[in-house]
Amino acid sequence: MVDSNLQRTTILPSEKAFSYKMRLDAMKRQGKRADLTSLTSATSLRKSEEARDVIGKEVGESRETVRKYIRLTYLIPQLLEMVDEG
Repeated sequence: MVDSNLQRTTILPSEKAFSYKMRLDAMKRQGKRADLTSLTSATSLRKSEEARDVIGKEVGESRETVRKYIRLTYLIPQLLEMVDEG
């Protein structure tokens, strides 16, 4: 679903942001075991950076651009609407 939405010709920044966030969350959960000790924050940060690298390569964007789009998902709805309107 996420991949097909990204293939549309016109996509709002908020749609792209939530799509990237969904992909990142899915990549973080993949293969995770709850019965093991949790990762340190430094290891977790590296994993997030690696996941953003993978997403960026898949969609033709840099890791930093993917990070900025994902940050949009934390905006309040009114601000996110303003971003979508340009």
